[in-house]
Amino acid sequence: MQICFDNRNTGRSGGTGVATYATALADASKEAGFQVTWLSDGEKSHRAPRRLDERLKRQCRAFSASRKVKRTSAEHYECYDLYRTAHVRFQQTGRLSTLSASQCPDIMHWTYPLPITWPGTRNILTIHDLIPLINPNLTDISGTRMRHLLEACCQKAQAIVTVSESVRRDILEQLPISEDKVFNFYQTVDFSSALLKEAECAPDITEPGGFLYFGSIEKRKNIARLIEAHGRSGSSRPLTLIGAHGYRATEELAAIASHPKGEELIRQIPWCPRASLIRAIIKARAVLFPSLAEGFGLPVLEAMTLGTSVMTSQSHALGEIAGDAAILVDPYSLPSMTQAIKTLDENDTACSELIQKGLRHSSKFAKDIYAHKLAAFYREQSLLQLPL
Repeated sequence: MQICFDNRNTGRSGGTGVATYATALADASKEAGFQVTWLSDGEKSHRAPRRLDERLKRQCRAFSASRKVKRTSAEHYECYDLYRTAHVRFQQTGRLSTLSASQCPDIMHWTYPLPITWPGTRNILTIHDLIPLINPNLTDISGTRMRHLLEACCQKAQAIVTVSESVRRDILEQLPISEDKVFNFYQTVDFSSALLKEAECAPDITEPGGFLYFGSIEKRKNIARLIEAHGRSGSSRPLTLIGAHGYRATEELAAIASHPKGEELIRQIPWCPRASLIRAIIKARAVLFPSLAEGFGLPVLEAMTLGTSVMTSQSHALGEIAGDAAILVDPYSLPSMTQAIKTLDENDTACSELIQKGLRHSSKFAKDIYAHKLAAFYREQSLLQLPL
């Protein structure tokens, strides 16, 4: 059986959670014995066109309801400038772009909502979260546009996959879709032995024994409260923030000025190689991830898998994913976050217990378990008749 994935979010500098998810899907599918292919747009750069003639050509392509896909190799399909053009078309018409090809994969799994459908194959869509719909104040993504896109995609998809029971409930509450079409498989984390060996030799980019946050620097991630809670805790351990700036990052980072030792203890790294990040996680006293809204919360699972204590939010998906293997806090409560940081700073026994709980808990998300569930799902989907 051949399964195709979009590469819209893979190969970007800095990496994204969706890219990690897409790679994990592909790896699990290969492990299950399926043939994996990728749908590319043939673009070497993700930048928007700058020249007028480039923009006009894209506008012209957007008028076409159907786009031709070519099989360029055993592992790749290609449709030039597909992803950006599809967004332009949806913006102009509110309609999805359709694909046509002389040969199709058995399953097309869209790893992120895109305004595209591929008739003749089973379309499966992953919805990671509904934050723009439920918490519009935490993102610059239009909730109205996202709702229209998701409703259009759900109408064409044969199945919807998501990454937590919390998001599955959100989908059933917010979107017109039947319960039997929505499946949760969580996510998996897998660190290859080669990558772990590379991490052993990587230089230290953070101070061992310090606190670590990694992810985008934005309002949704609760960075300002995290900085303030760290200052109130009185800890002398540095807090390193690893991640690129996102929505309202400047406002969040303004909290450094009010931190008693902000210039000394709050450190920022916009990006680092994967091996260096893994080393930083392993060497950290704890990973602090008190986000206000997540679909899954991959940093929590990554930290647990690598044997590092975790503080995270108690509600919605993060509370679900962390279980009893992390210190759970009210992300809107400074006293709650401050006390958690004090405990992690001072209590060696608590940290040791959290490490052991985290290792046991993370094993539930192991790659082989994930691959087995995913393979059964794909096989079941392949046997179902396509709609006329």
